[in-house]
Amino acid sequence: MSLTRTRELRVAPNIYQCVNADGQHVGWRVYVSRRGKLKPVRFKREVTPEELQHFVAAYKLESTRLRLARRRQVDEPPAPGTLADDVATYLALEVVKAMPSYPTREAELQTWVTLFGDRSRRTITAPQIDEQLQRLRNEGYSGSSVNKYRTALMSLWTRLDGRSAANPVKDTTMFDEAPLTARGQPYALLVQILEAIPPDVGRGVKGEKGSRKRPSESRARLEVLAWTGMDPSQLGRMRETHVSMEERWYITPPRQKGSKRRRTPRPVIKKPMSREAARAFRRLIALGLLGKTFSTHSLRHTWLRALTRVERSLQEAYDDPAFTLPHIRLKDIRHSFGTRLYEDTENLTLVGQMLDHAPGSPMTQRYALGAVPTVLRRYVGQFPRRRAAPRRQAKVIEKPYR
Repeated sequence: MSLTRTRELRVAPNIYQCVNADGQHVGWRVYVSRRGKLKPVRFKREVTPEELQHFVAAYKLESTRLRLARRRQVDEPPAPGTLADDVATYLALEVVKAMPSYPTREAELQTWVTLFGDRSRRTITAPQIDEQLQRLRNEGYSGSSVNKYRTALMSLWTRLDGRSAANPVKDTTMFDEAPLTARGQPYALLVQILEAIPPDVGRGVKGEKGSRKRPSESRARLEVLAWTGMDPSQLGRMRETHVSMEERWYITPPRQKGSKRRRTPRPVIKKPMSREAARAFRRLIALGLLGKTFSTHSLRHTWLRALTRVERSLQEAYDDPAFTLPHIRLKDIRHSFGTRLYEDTENLTLVGQMLDHAPGSPMTQRYALGAVPTVLRRYVGQFPRRRAAPRRQAKVIEKPYR
């Protein structure tokens, strides 16, 4: 396909008529000033010159209005409120309170209140924020943790002033984060930890004698997490309509990650249950826990206590008091599921579908990272090798008969 060159004929200030090689009128091109540079805006040939002049005049008026608004914003005196007042206003916004990570965001902003609480937000500069971020890093916070404090402060400015307003946090430094490491653990170890949780010892109720003599709700939930790879928040939002024991499938509620609206609706996928997952769901339903919210703190406490029991039993079995197991978080159960699934299937797309990741998300490989060396080793072992040259047999020279 050949490209037809067009010429521009000036008909008015900043308005040009576009004609092709045959002199035919094919459209209009109007040049407007954006950030000190002239940028072209194209129009179809049906547009009249009067409409183009109206567009240029309206554009100039709007640019002047925005420029004066920015100038007034820069010249206005500092607001009388303090950063602590602005944090309270920010945390009271409905859009902020709807965030799944609201408690974490509140704790991060309270740290900034401790640092700048009695100062007006308009007087805080980027170098001063950089100084406090570096101080947090020097105190031992990881690069990712310091970046989260920075994100919380930037969100405060954006929510209260708007995206186009001046934001000193944008000019601050982001710290390098630690390299990703594999967090998945062998399933034999996970099963051993689950077995260390007493199935018939539940959480006691204060003032109720013998309340601990009941099935363990935490163990039932942990078994579902281990055999489905779900996030605890997803399990807490599951309802009866999300599970079919007759057809052995389940639907995971959407993870409350990110705030951007999807261009296409999230697909509803009926995920098949493995044999162990079906057993875990039956136990969960029998205890009446499906559709019932729970505390992740209690779940984490039960998991870590079982991890300690397994560690002590292995110390006795190995006769090694110094033996220790790795610290396995609740999140590592999800990593272990992704690792094992990728090791068995070698299919990152399938792993992403089971873990509810967006197509092509780099998070999928992060959860399957522990199995990457195994899969690579499997294929490197099949790599073609150079054929060995056949050994040449030495020629036997017979001596002449004498």
